[in-house]
Amino acid sequence: MAAMANPYRRVHGLQRRRRGGVLLRLAPILAAALATPLLRPVLLRFLDGGDVAAGTADAALRIGMVVVAILSLNLYTDLVRGPDRPVLDPHPIDPRALLAALTWRAALERVDVLVAGLIVLSPVALAGHPVAFAAGALFVAGAWAACLGVPHAIYLGAVWAARSPRASQVLELIRGDNAPMHAALIYAPGVVAAAIGLPMAWLVVAVEWAIDGWAPGWAWLALLPGLGVAGALAARPLADRFYVPTTALLTEIDGMYAGVNEAEEARLVYLEWTARGRPELLRALRQAGRTLWPYSVGAWSVGALAGLAAWTRGGGAEWATFLVTGGAVAVSTLPALLSRGDPPWLDRALGVSVVRVAAARAATALLYAQGVVVPPLLALLVRGTVADLATLLWAEALAAVGAVVAASAAARLGSRALWVVAPIGLVLWAGALFGDPALATLLTAVPGAAP
Repeated sequence: MAAMANPYRRVHGLQRRRRGGVLLRLAPILAAALATPLLRPVLLRFLDGGDVAAGTADAALRIGMVVVAILSLNLYTDLVRGPDRPVLDPHPIDPRALLAALTWRAALERVDVLVAGLIVLSPVALAGHPVAFAAGALFVAGAWAACLGVPHAIYLGAVWAARSPRASQVLELIRGDNAPMHAALIYAPGVVAAAIGLPMAWLVVAVEWAIDGWAPGWAWLALLPGLGVAGALAARPLADRFYVPTTALLTEIDGMYAGVNEAEEARLVYLEWTARGRPELLRALRQAGRTLWPYSVGAWSVGALAGLAAWTRGGGAEWATFLVTGGAVAVSTLPALLSRGDPPWLDRALGVSVVRVAAARAATALLYAQGVVVPPLLALLVRGTVADLATLLWAEALAAVGAVVAASAAARLGSRALWVVAPIGLVLWAGALFGDPALATLLTAVPGAAP
């Protein structure tokens, strides 16, 4: 009856059924189950003889922040740049009812993020600490609940900041090369992270209180869901004032960037020089460079960390192995996102070779993976430890196999391929770490992981 009372909620239910079946919805949970054995030696090493209360609190804080990051970005897409906006804009709407429907949809569709976080924390219960697991799980669930209300209020407030003369003075100080009105929307997810993360950092001590037996500690854990309720209440009047004007703001922003000269923009695309005479590869590189730039930044960031680890003595080589192989597998998922938004029949309708498009997407992922490999390669060459180059060959092989699998899956499943590719990538990574004796030394290099 509640769903029928809100017509927007009914529309979102139909969209959810069209997006995929139960197996694809369970993919993040399966990925968390596969990743937990790899994360345990690093995230939960206190289970091998440390302070369980403090260790559980730290782990819950880190897992909660990941949950907040994922859910806040999803809510940003739903409210600001979601596919609902161009459909609903020509019609009269009830912003509060729409906001309630968006919140309901996020709670239903993103409960898998909460379950995945609890799976990562589950070794605490399996190690014989059920009270500690319960306290940590309540903290993570509270962070998830807080993220159902606070982001909407901040994102709608960002629309006010983009139009406010007073806020523009602050934005001028921090906007960098971005237009002031665009900066307000760009920095809004960071404000969400601070608005929820700072209370989380303060309230995480309640996890230790609850584990140590201080009863009021359990009551303190209820403050995070209360923060979400306060955010949801604050978002309701903001939706009345700023949901509809957001469309005009987005149109103005898009109009500014649409005027950028195409030739000048083309020169700024990452690795475009490698695609001379290859139109499919050029298309993939431009799409990745303009919409998936975090992949290039992330690849070089992980590569820099791996290079520093490879430069150090002792256990640094094992950490370099962990980072470079994991980073290569992560970058290999790029083809799945390159197909996002494309219906399966698009390339055939345009007369484009599906095989060439898939090969170009795989090549793009392999080119991006070099950002992970090059820094540790330079470090090993300078140090003269040529024997460790086998690890980089492993990483190249993982990136190549993962890119081909991701491109093939994307050709058949479109954007849904990510939920198939991510678990396969984790299996490949785990197989590399556990299957090869040289790579398996990572497990003994992590403090507390050795039996």
